[in-house]
Amino acid sequence: MGRDDTVKRVGMTATLASAVAIALVGCGTASSRNASVPDDVLFAQVTALPGVRDADLKWELNFGNTPAYMGTVVAEADADPLCVLDETLAVLYQGRRDTSLRAVEVVQGSTSVRAEDLVGETPLGERYGPRPARPQPSASPRPCTPPSLDQPTGGATAASTPGRTP
Repeated sequence: MGRDDTVKRVGMTATLASAVAIALVGCGTASSRNASVPDDVLFAQVTALPGVRDADLKWELNFGNTPAYMGTVVAEADADPLCVLDETLAVLYQGRRDTSLRAVEVVQGSTSVRAEDLVGETPLGERYGPRPARPQPSASPRPCTPPSLDQPTGGATAASTPGRTP
């Protein structure tokens, strides 16, 4: 092997190393851009919500599927499960962008509710407003308006959030 071959290999190795470094930096940037409030903070806030007895939540990305928050929140016996769901979704909505919340459920005894039970086909962005544009240290809790059974979705009505109308 000649000197020219060695120089080419060193050059190719340096180029490959640079590409890997740029890809890793890019992933870090995308990750921080997509996580307005860190997942562990969101999950802790959900666990601390009134009416929540326990929560087992995670963020998951499977090849070919939409990224999603998923898991189960167990509501206290005297809590309104739709309100617990509404507050849970409002907190999680402040996390990663382009992430589905439809795989989160609230259970209370034999009752189980999901986003469809709360909002029907209404986009979650219409209910919870814009997501934070930059990383936040915590989510802003949003109180639930008790559900109204005469609404077409059977769900809760939007609660007021400062600076936003329901």
